[in-house]
Amino acid sequence: RKLVYVSSLHPARKTGELINGVMRFMREDTVPVSLDIFGDGPERADLERMVRASGLSERIKFHGTVEHSNLMSRLSDFDLGVAWVPVEKYDTAPSLKSLEYFAAALPVAATATTAHRALAEEGFDLLLFPDHADGVVEALRRACGPEAISFDLSRNSALIRKYDFSTLVDERLIPELEALVGRRMSAPDQDSDLSEA
Repeated sequence: RKLVYVSSLHPARKTGELINGVMRFMREDTVPVSLDIFGDGPERADLERMVRASGLSERIKFHGTVEHSNLMSRLSDFDLGVAWVPVEKYDTAPSLKSLEYFAAALPVAATATTAHRALAEEGFDLLLFPDHADGVVEALRRACGPEAISFDLSRNSALIRKYDFSTLVDERLIPELEALVGRRMSAPDQDSDLSEA
């Protein structure tokens, strides 16, 4: 099973905790998995050293920053998108990568932030897990293990359409602009009131 994680590699993201969980799952060796990491940042060198020291650098690869269109075309090569963020810092932040994983028809395992739970409440089928290494291991057992859960990718594909830019423009932006223009057009002209005084 091929896992993908896309993020900036900054200490605030606590990517080392994610990688520790993935390495623990790899050592269980019940199911062969690999992890491809796309992104860059000040923690990258330390994370690469940690992976080399573990002896798992053949299964955990760092690709650095790639052009967005290139990344989107490559997402279909993977079996599971990992939307990892630490809850304490990113609890309510919308997870743009999880939306991109859904758009690429990937199953998604995501930390149980308020924002990711809101996606589940909206109807998206994703696997939520706690933001620590034990949570990662358990999520990978459930998503990749011998009795892996299945994801309703067709439901996710239908739901993600409302996040498409043209849909946002047609269904949200244009109606808001029309309402704004309508209110402006129906408001009394204050300049003409002043000239009559």
